[in-house]
Amino acid sequence: PPSHLESSNFNQSQAISELTLETTLHQPPKVPDNLPQISSEKEATKILKRNNVELEQLLAIIHQYKSNAKLQSLVIHKIWDVLSCDDDERMHEITNSGGVDAIVSAMKLYPLQLDLQSNGCGALLSFSSVPRIASHVANCSGVDVIVRAMRLHSKNSDVQVYGCGTLMNMAANPTLISHICSSGAIDVIIDCMRIHPRKERVQNLGAAQVSRDKIVELGGVDEVYKAMKAHKKSIELNVHGLGAMKNFILNQDALRRLQDLNGRKLVEDAQRRLPAINSNPAVKGSFEAFVGNEYAFASDVSNRDSDVANL
Repeated sequence: PPSHLESSNFNQSQAISELTLETTLHQPPKVPDNLPQISSEKEATKILKRNNVELEQLLAIIHQYKSNAKLQSLVIHKIWDVLSCDDDERMHEITNSGGVDAIVSAMKLYPLQLDLQSNGCGALLSFSSVPRIASHVANCSGVDVIVRAMRLHSKNSDVQVYGCGTLMNMAANPTLISHICSSGAIDVIIDCMRIHPRKERVQNLGAAQVSRDKIVELGGVDEVYKAMKAHKKSIELNVHGLGAMKNFILNQDALRRLQDLNGRKLVEDAQRRLPAINSNPAVKGSFEAFVGNEYAFASDVSNRDSDVANL
């Protein structure tokens, strides 16, 4: 099917206006009263140019200078740097001080600012690696801003990688899956796989995210198949691809499409070429499941044809 991003019906203003402005049940954390006052935008810029910046200063800047897109982008990038140490305690501190909500708000305010959207998706990727914070990201419209960023900046592979990764982290929580699917996430993930066929990171995270929902209609079976063919040496991508195929074969339309593509041979080749993946729980039994469902499907078609012939 043609890419949704390339269709004549897609336009930036529509994508911007469709964003949910606020999740009504979500109450943003109170901004701490003891944050330092940054006297001017010039002072804030100087602070952000330093190698080491106090967390309180970063929180002060992101809350005090919401109308300055450049400062918002810089401070989000700095916060993202702070998160690189995988310090859960610090992530919770930033979240409880309104940092996550401020990042999402900045992404809402400046949807066309590529640097800000890329930094925002990257920061939310780090925050969402902590399950409790992942739920917070979703509740403050994080899913919506991620999906919109991926739509508006479809040709930027960083936005696509960080966005897919964030959605994958949030999808680990079963209670968030329905919201993620209804947000249009599956559509944009398949589109990003179609637009970036040679970007292994994009294909890897895309294959990990694709579900059975609307999969044939949107061309997801073809995109996962092409990703596995194009990146044969990537163990992680093939693990995700085979995991996706285990889901596909439970759907007759998807299984029929896999048969058209000779998916059975692709599964056999991957398991022979990369023996290490066979012990992965996501992949284990994928070939047997494929053959079993393929046989069941063929029997069902045969019986149906026989019933028609006897009418």
